[in-house]
Amino acid sequence: MSDLVFKSIVLGSYQTNCYLVIDKQSGMSALIDPGFYTPALDSFLADNGVERLDYILLTHGHLDHTCGAPYVQKKYGGKIVIGKEDAYVLKEYKFSDDTPDYKEAFAVCEPDILLTDETELQFGNRTIRIMYTPGHTLGEVCYIIDNLFFVGDVIFRDAIGRSDLEGGNIFTLIRTLKKICAIEEDYMLFPGHGEFTTLSYEKRYNRFLSGIVKK
Repeated sequence: MSDLVFKSIVLGSYQTNCYLVIDKQSGMSALIDPGFYTPALDSFLADNGVERLDYILLTHGHLDHTCGAPYVQKKYGGKIVIGKEDAYVLKEYKFSDDTPDYKEAFAVCEPDILLTDETELQFGNRTIRIMYTPGHTLGEVCYIIDNLFFVGDVIFRDAIGRSDLEGGNIFTLIRTLKKICAIEEDYMLFPGHGEFTTLSYEKRYNRFLSGIVKK
């Protein structure tokens, strides 16, 4: 994975993790969950040599993960990618909460690629694999690049995502968590908020997983 560059920055009042992945061999780059557009994001991309993006990958439609996407695309290009069942959330602010800074920054976001389960995106000589992981929203997806697993708001370190927001369903979330925990390989997990973790750690120590997945 030496030819894969991975960086992160925290954006917005909800402290959303935004991730940058660069395939050094091809020069392709992907930005995951640009939840808020600020000059700090411009500096972050410039510091990592990014002038153009190939993908803007959204794990789900909640505004704290998507608000910066139309602004980023206008400046850096890149195809906006999201699970097809979450595309409706990008069209109207009413599907988000009433946090003032996000409301002021909201702009309609037009996705270029709508994902379904097991879709793959070309990323240089490697692929970005997509896992369909609804429950926090109707169409949340996770992105897997080599050993990096970007899990959005499905799993956090020692916690799991909420199911009481727009598009959420606790029973669907439980099925998703069981699906993820059935994976035998270990992965680095990069959640939408908070600390990075690993799949093996969460299987062993996350009390929410032990209580849900073993049922």
